[in-house]
Amino acid sequence: MAYRFDLDDVRYLSGPAGADALEVAAALPLTDASLLADLGRVRAVAGDRAGAVVETVRLRRRAATKLGAQAAGWLFTDEALQQATPRPVAVHRATRLAGVGVHDLTCSIGADLVALSEVGSAVGSDLDPVRVLMARHNLRASGLPARLAVADALTRISRGLLGYADPARRDSGRRITSASTVPSIADLDAAHADRLPVLRVPPGIDYEALARPGEVELVSLDGIAREAVLWPPELAGVARRATVLAAAGAWQVTSDDPADDTVAPAGDYLVDPDPAVVRAHLVRQYATRHGLRQLDPHLAYLTGPAVPAGVRGFRVLDQAPYRERTVAGWARRDGVGTLEIKQRGTPIVPDELRKRLRPALTGPTREAATLVVARIGRQAQAFWCRAVRPEA
Repeated sequence: MAYRFDLDDVRYLSGPAGADALEVAAALPLTDASLLADLGRVRAVAGDRAGAVVETVRLRRRAATKLGAQAAGWLFTDEALQQATPRPVAVHRATRLAGVGVHDLTCSIGADLVALSEVGSAVGSDLDPVRVLMARHNLRASGLPARLAVADALTRISRGLLGYADPARRDSGRRITSASTVPSIADLDAAHADRLPVLRVPPGIDYEALARPGEVELVSLDGIAREAVLWPPELAGVARRATVLAAAGAWQVTSDDPADDTVAPAGDYLVDPDPAVVRAHLVRQYATRHGLRQLDPHLAYLTGPAVPAGVRGFRVLDQAPYRERTVAGWARRDGVGTLEIKQRGTPIVPDELRKRLRPALTGPTREAATLVVARIGRQAQAFWCRAVRPEA
């Protein structure tokens, strides 16, 4: 169970005695196996605050990949770290707000507020006083001004600033709607009706049902859809945008880009577009840009003579109407030991199918193949492929 920080914990960790204790703890392994012994060593210097010290060091280690080196001296709660925006995503969003005065209405421990403060004037507030105090420490640790208050996201405490909110997710079922966040999108818009805020919401939200004016931007990082950003009309450039962030660089496709409706049978390669492109309903625009065609007008799978540079695609080796017997035969013929399974438009559950095909996967694990199953028209079609990724 995660440690529950209180205000006195945060004050201690932010002071010189806490800094000394954190330095001692940082030199310890703090693994599950060593935790009891390590806690005893930390207790010798931190007393009753040892639990807070150890939890902080462990959270900082987890935060390094997600938030970068600048978060090495930050304070977190376990839940706040899980919810924090990955650094590249926060920086991308903040760049679009450069020069705009912003009020982060749900600042939590300050991950987004730090990125906003780096490019302009920003203030923050949150309902949780512990997180507000942590955010104050984190901003100061980053060499930034800390203008914060404890307040509900629906309460107006600033003037002339554009609101930004990352409302919490309410677990209310598979379909994500306006009412799936706390506060709800409708309540946030009503409270800030004179100047609609920028909202960060789950990438699976049914944004078409919202009918909210402005732009919807779907953002992915390293092939995973991270967020949908609802931009108000004053900052909207297009109706829909997909932004793809990766180590090799960033690119975008928008609803204003040309789109071709052509459907074609499978060619030499298949391409499964980035999830941001799919969720933004920009598959046709992406296909047109790269000379690809859809296999079916209702599916995101694309085909063409080549895979776009830097994109993972699949060279088609065989294809046939889907039958497990056919797939098993391909696996035995090619001596495959590792099988990736992708599907769209069919009831196939990849993990269950892989278990049934295991007797046919007799080759070494280094011999890998990809099975793509797609419903083309009314029939499920199987494509036996090898994954490829042309250099960018």
